[in-house]
Amino acid sequence: MDVAVTDPQGEVMSLISLSHLRKSFGETVVLDDISLSVSQGEVLALIGPSGSGKSTLLRCINLLEVPDSGTLVLDGEQIRYSFTGSAWRTARELARFRASVGMVFQDFNLWPHKTVLENITEAPIRVRRIKPVVAREHASELLEMIGLPEKRDSFPRQLSGGQQQRVAIARALAMEPKLMLFDEVTSALDPELVGEVLDIMGELARSGMTMIVVTHEMGFARHVSHRTAFLYNGRIEEVGPSPDVLGTPGNPHTRQFLNRVLHHH
Repeated sequence: MDVAVTDPQGEVMSLISLSHLRKSFGETVVLDDISLSVSQGEVLALIGPSGSGKSTLLRCINLLEVPDSGTLVLDGEQIRYSFTGSAWRTARELARFRASVGMVFQDFNLWPHKTVLENITEAPIRVRRIKPVVAREHASELLEMIGLPEKRDSFPRQLSGGQQQRVAIARALAMEPKLMLFDEVTSALDPELVGEVLDIMGELARSGMTMIVVTHEMGFARHVSHRTAFLYNGRIEEVGPSPDVLGTPGNPHTRQFLNRVLHHH
């Protein structure tokens, strides 16, 4: 399955690339020299034991956490991290960068006092200055895509966890991001609701959206992601085509992890 976009020289275009990213909290090194790139239209699954740094890596890509050092290039725009503190970007530049990266969290994070439609249209109207009528039209299309057109005027508390998570995905997509990040988005859901969320993510992947997905769902990693990266103690210990990493892992830690995970299910 090759969906990489190539430039005229035949080079594969990375939509995002990280080089030598490091992040510590106090004495604890959470990300240790991470280099990784994801091509336009590629789906990368991030797997690994709890505490291996997967969520922190996503939060660094979205600049919710600022790495201690390293560089990040998103669609040709470079962000360099160094120890100079937080003055490296203006709030406006930061907002613009964040707007091009959609993120969906474990616990939905929908605004409880806003309807489904308002949850989806709020940021496009406020941040991207899109006309409300246009934003609502786009939201209606997204609600069709996630299979919840009839819930537009409902409040989050009236929805199941799976429905809330699908709305959270639509809300992120409403900003028309270049890259979507998913952080364990099914782990807080009842087992019978997991499939409906994974189905939407599979559809997105097939539509060509570039995605980085932190997940424990090995079936999803195997069938939907193009490549899988295994994180262990803040380092990428193995990365490659998903069937290889998940089927015949070369790294002993990857093997150990997969044996544990697959025997639990």
